[in-house]
Amino acid sequence: MRLGIVGGGQLAQMMIQAAISLGIEVEVLASPSDTPAPRYVARSTIANAFDASNLQQFIDHCDFVTFDHEVIKADILRSLDGYQEKVFPTPHTLELSSRKATCRRLMVEIGLPTPKFEIATNNKELADAIETIGLPAIVKSSFGGYDGRGVFEVLNEDDLIQLKSTLPSEFEVVVEEFIDVDKELSIIVVREKSGELYSYPLLETLQEQQMCSEVYYPVQVAATVEARAKEIAEAAAQAVENVGVLAVEMFLSKDGNIIVNELAPRPHNSGHLTIEAMVTSQFENHIRAVCSLPIGSVEPLFESATMANLIGVDGELDQEIGRREVLKFDRVHLHLYGKLNRNRRKIGHITVVGDGSKNTTEIARQARDCFFVATS
Repeated sequence: MRLGIVGGGQLAQMMIQAAISLGIEVEVLASPSDTPAPRYVARSTIANAFDASNLQQFIDHCDFVTFDHEVIKADILRSLDGYQEKVFPTPHTLELSSRKATCRRLMVEIGLPTPKFEIATNNKELADAIETIGLPAIVKSSFGGYDGRGVFEVLNEDDLIQLKSTLPSEFEVVVEEFIDVDKELSIIVVREKSGELYSYPLLETLQEQQMCSEVYYPVQVAATVEARAKEIAEAAAQAVENVGVLAVEMFLSKDGNIIVNELAPRPHNSGHLTIEAMVTSQFENHIRAVCSLPIGSVEPLFESATMANLIGVDGELDQEIGRREVLKFDRVHLHLYGKLNRNRRKIGHITVVGDGSKNTTEIARQARDCFFVATS
């Protein structure tokens, strides 16, 4: 069996690691800037653009194809011969889940809770949307954007003027109300082609400067909150007819409401700790679903776990020294992505698993700090 992965970042790298254990051959279609994944496969194609010609040649050479990002336009995928039997998630799923405006409308249609929002495609609509929503407001690019990119806080009229000056002539944005957040939550749902669902336990994420910094299991919430979050996540996975992993990011507001924030139809940063902390990782189960293999258990192996991202910083960083320092810690699992250090770039992550006798978050933070000792 040959699996093709479109995109060559760290998510592809970790999918490759899972595929090796399953005896599945992997090929990668990557952009020139993708550094981690192509190094680990026998065959990779570097393309300046993921156009119909490049994608058609790629899927013709594979039994199944999946993605480590969701920026491929659905119309391009629909133009390809054989995509219906090979490409997962499908163009339909990508269209519904990756375009924020479309996703917001779908969530409302199926009765799932979202922030109050408006869609704007020009400056007048943007100003009207801000007036309707009120200040402060959050403005998000409808397509693309991650780790805080394409997300703008509008606190006052000056912020709105500044935002208008930076937007392109043609745009689509979602204008949302500001949520008073108690916790940011995530559930990783695996959906088979038959529609069968498997949900990992609820996770909590810590966001710093609009980028995921840490992820925790278990989450200190009432059982009713976890049950409701799972219900919402599984309804979203069914609505977009996902095949494979779908990450459903949610807010738990200060007044106790769960609100859908984002959907990601692929393995997700919040699910990295499943590699060590759960029976079957999100990466392996994504491959299993895409390749029509039985889904593995999503049950936890440990009482607690913490994942801490290694986020690049200004200055020189000796990752060789950092690796040695981190590996001195007990129960610490290190994942490096083979990326050069750059400010606000994810270059790796650390996962710490525990039996409840030690604070996994404290250990993860200590290990992360030691990784950056060689910074100048």
